[in-house]
Amino acid sequence: MSFVHDSSLVRTPTPTCTYVTDKLGVKVLTPSPGASTMAGSEWSATKSSEIADAMYLFLEETNPPPDKETMPRVSVQLCDLIGDTLSTVQREAVDVARARLDGREHGEYSRFLKMFADDIDADMRRGYVDKAESARNRLVWCALTKNSTLSVESADFVVMQAEWVGLDLARISMVFYQCVPGFAVWLSEHGVSV
Repeated sequence: MSFVHDSSLVRTPTPTCTYVTDKLGVKVLTPSPGASTMAGSEWSATKSSEIADAMYLFLEETNPPPDKETMPRVSVQLCDLIGDTLSTVQREAVDVARARLDGREHGEYSRFLKMFADDIDADMRRGYVDKAESARNRLVWCALTKNSTLSVESADFVVMQAEWVGLDLARISMVFYQCVPGFAVWLSEHGVSV
């Protein structure tokens, strides 16, 4: 497989909140005008960049160890939300990804990983590609991959794919809230807008 870099697939996060030092010298997150609010499990981004911004602040503050399972878990959950739009092969690949994440290696793993890597490569080489179908292939590949760590860039990429397949930000936000270790606690502790 050859990889073709498409810089249009990566966005640079625009902060929707900043740290401000209060009168007591405590760093407090303060929202930018028009940013979403979050209160525990009710957190929901109103712009896709807010998920990347929240991830940036979470990762910067908590500095978790490298983790190659969270983004595949997020991707599996997003694929579950769009399961009725996935092809039979895509659903099978997501089941294989889920089995791998649950510690059950599957003999078809390498075949599916190569198949979706090749599909993505072909999508990038074609002149016209159905954006939603290409995004479904990418989400399935993200569910299968073992080499993507939790990062702002990986989160932003997966959010973009999820939007392209038609998921709303409330559902995407909830997947991150539920799947990213420590993120729900961090959001609750900060009870801020992002």
